[in-house]
Amino acid sequence: MSINRICYILGAGFSKACGLPLARELTELVVRYRRRDVTNGTDPSPPRLVPGSFGFEQESQELQLIRRLMPGHACSFGDAGSWPDFEVLLTVLDDAAKFERDVVSVHAKGPQLAMDRLRRQMMSNLRGMLGENIGALRNEQRALLANFIAQVRAGFDSIVSFNWDTLIEIAAAASSLKTSNDGTGAALSLIKPHGSLDLVELTEDRWEEIRSSSNAIKLNVVARYEIGSRKHVLLRCEDPASVADRIDGVFGDALLVAPNRRKEYLSPWIRDQWKIALRLIREADEIRIIGFSFPEADVRPQLALNWGVGGGAAPRRLTLIDPTTDDQVAKRIEAIAGQPVQHVRSNWQNWIELHRKRSATV
Repeated sequence: MSINRICYILGAGFSKACGLPLARELTELVVRYRRRDVTNGTDPSPPRLVPGSFGFEQESQELQLIRRLMPGHACSFGDAGSWPDFEVLLTVLDDAAKFERDVVSVHAKGPQLAMDRLRRQMMSNLRGMLGENIGALRNEQRALLANFIAQVRAGFDSIVSFNWDTLIEIAAAASSLKTSNDGTGAALSLIKPHGSLDLVELTEDRWEEIRSSSNAIKLNVVARYEIGSRKHVLLRCEDPASVADRIDGVFGDALLVAPNRRKEYLSPWIRDQWKIALRLIREADEIRIIGFSFPEADVRPQLALNWGVGGGAAPRRLTLIDPTTDDQVAKRIEAIAGQPVQHVRSNWQNWIELHRKRSATV
């Protein structure tokens, strides 16, 4: 008897149910963020930002830079519509940092790297904020994830997640399920083409320096490869719920594809994830899309769906689980895939609960 293989494609809308922000909410939250002290859960430093939210008289230099770069945005706290899109902002900061380095530094005395510092600070805030939210999941959120993971059959179904968070890893660990990033074997196939907060990529020399230190505790080697002429090691945090402390709090840079309009896929591991994602999409009999709209600026996911489903491939079932009442996203996916899409107008939590109850009565 043939088995209906399902590939789940997850975006930020999936993680929103567990308290993580959508892309359009990121900029204000990232600017607001203050890293907590990992030793006692508090941040002893004073807030750096705005008067309206924190009662300080002067705005930060960072906020002034953002307003200068994006003059069409007031960046008012509490007004979500006044903030620029995070991906657009990061793209502008990349260009500004390159201009500052290549042009301004020629005419100015000393290094002029304010834009690059701001870009790095924004990414650091993003990693810290997501990591801390992941580590603070409530019991009801963990229950939602458990319901979802119970519907995914290890060894048959697969998950392609464009999210950096480790929610699926946490749910799998709680259910004693092993996950695999290579798309083979009996483990749950979890493919992450945009990287993951529980991964860090180090040179082999750096790894040899720290592997016996306390910072290396609960880090496992995932892969070894060369980037250019240098050998690298990919490490994974053993506990997917502690990435804020074990990865971001120690190494600073988790293996993530930066959210700008010109995404770079430099890591060999990331490039392999794309190849595996395409294979699993092609092999699936059914594709279920949750919380991902295939935005126009995100070209690679569109190409993966088009090549995986379209191009004369055998018809398969495409399902979009999305609570919005209009069919705009469904029509966009149909145009990309060249095949019809069933639009289930429901959030994924209710949809999974309905499936769970149906399975219990069979």
